[in-house]
Parts: sequence; C-alpha cells; structure tokens
Amino acid sequence: DSNLRHPLYALHRLQMGWRRLTAVSVPEQRNERLLYTDMVFQALLGAGPMSFVAVYLVRLNAADWLVGLESSLPALLTLLAVLPAGAFVQGRHELVRLATRTRMMYRTAIALIAVAAFFPNSIAVYIVVLLHGLAAIPGAVLNVSLTTIIGLATTTQRRPAMLSTRWAVHGIFAAAIGYGAGQWLDWAPFPLNYQLLFAS
Repeated sequence: DSNLRHPLYALHRLQMGWRRLTAVSVPEQRNERLLYTDMVFQALLGAGPMSFVAVYLVRLNAADWLVGLESSLPALLTLLAVLPAGAFVQGRHELVRLATRTRMMYRTAIALIAVAAFFPNSIAVYIVVLLHGLAAIPGAVLNVSLTTIIGLATTTQRRPAMLSTRWAVHGIFAAAIGYGAGQWLDWAPFPLNYQLLFAS
C-alpha cells in the first residue's frame, strides 16, 4: 500500500503511538510519565557529554588550572544566578514553557562545545571552559523551574513514589549511556568522537 510508505503516514503512526502511551485517565499519571521521559534525557546529557568535559580538556592539553576552573566556574555562576533565578521563576506562570526554553539554551551551550575542536588547542580549551560555565546560568533557571513543576505535577501522596522512580530511571539509563559513551570515545577517532558526543 502506498500509504504505508508515505512519510506523513509514518509520522501519524508515531504520533498515535505517543498518544496511546500518554493517554491515561488520571492527569497526574500522564505528568509522571512525562517526567520519567525527561529523566532519560537528563541521563543522556549528564552521563554522556557532561561526564567527559574534563577529559576533553585533558585531551586538548589544557593547563591544570583550566581543568580546575572547568569544575569551579559552573558552581560559582550557579551560586550567583540561583537567587535571581528563583525571583524570576516566581513571577512566571508558564513554567513548562520557561523550563523548555532554558533547557534548550543549556543544551545548546553544551552542544557548541563540539565546535571547539575546530580551533587550535590553545583557544579551544578556553571555549570549552567558557561555554560550560555560561551553561550554568540557564541551568540555574531550569533547575528552579523544574523543581517547582515537579512539586505541582502530582499529588502529595504520589510524589515520593514519583521522585524515587525518576531517580531509578535516571540511574538505569545513566549507567548504560555512560558505558556506551566511554566505548564510543575509545572506538572513534579524536576529535570526531568528542564532537559527536557533545553534539548529541
């Protein structure tokens, strides 16, 4: 049948499958499933590219102080940004939209680290540290807004089970993704291996 080969038909089938997956009678259950799915992507980012930023700097022959700055700069900028982020989030009503936008800003900053490999090592190391540090600013807004969303997404009675399931999902996927990312970095040639890892 020609309909089966049509790209729009395939897209329609995917949409119907997603609706069946998320179509549950209790709104809280749908919210929880979406939060579990979100945790899969958090594991992809955290156990994938974010686990290997310092290793990437070492491969680029960064100075020891730059490797240390890579760890401390995001923490410092988060410390400076989190209180203004809380005030900013408090005045917002569309928290999901805010979380989505700041999430994309954060992930874009991490993805741009892949561009560093096109520069000489002496410049690339600063690009990596700067982008990783700047990502902490939208990351602070994202964490505050997402924490608020989690508090509103389900009932008080269901919240402990939802939170524990979220972290279980994260642990399972992070273990698999972290192992796969390490194997990929060993197998693929440098710097393509790190470029594709960060771009992912």
